[in-house]
Amino acid sequence: MKEWCKHGENALNKNNSFEAFIYLWIAWVIGCKVFYSNNYSYTNELKDKELLLKWCKSDVVFFEETINYNKNTLSVLKNRVVGINRDPIINCHTNAHKRQAMIRLSKFWSNRYDYRNKNDLINDFLSLIVTVRNNLFHGDKAYDDKSDRELINALLPTLLALTKECVN
Repeated sequence: MKEWCKHGENALNKNNSFEAFIYLWIAWVIGCKVFYSNNYSYTNELKDKELLLKWCKSDVVFFEETINYNKNTLSVLKNRVVGINRDPIINCHTNAHKRQAMIRLSKFWSNRYDYRNKNDLINDFLSLIVTVRNNLFHGDKAYDDKSDRELINALLPTLLALTKECVN
C-alpha cells in the first residue's frame, strides 16, 4: 500500500492529477482494509465507503484538522455548480440527500456553515470524494475538462494527507 501511495505522490509531482487520485485512492482503501482487519473482524462484504468511514471516524480530530488545514484548497469548490439542476460541487442527479450534503460543504467552505457534529462533516466529505472516485473510475470525468481537473486538484491535498496517515 505504501508503494501505491508513493506512485500517487510521484504522479502528483508530475501534475498528473487523475493518475495521482487513482493511486492515492487505492492506497487509502488498502490502508483502511488493513486498519479494519487489525481492529475488527474483517469481511469482504464491506464496501469501500464503509471502510473509509470506519477509519475516518476512528480519529475525528485528525480528520477535522486535515479538512481545516486544506480548507483554502477545498474552498475553490464553494462556488462550483454543475449539471442541468445547477447542483453544488458535483452532479447529484436526483439524489436529494447527496445534494444537501454538497450544499452543506459549499456553505462550510464559504464560512457560512459550521458542522456541530463532526461525523456529519466526515459523511458529507466522503459522499463527495466517493462520488468523484466513482465518476473517475467509470468514465464520467474527462481529463481534458478544465472543471473536472479543478475538482480533482482541489481534493488531492486532502486525499494525500488522509492516505499518508492511513498507510503509515
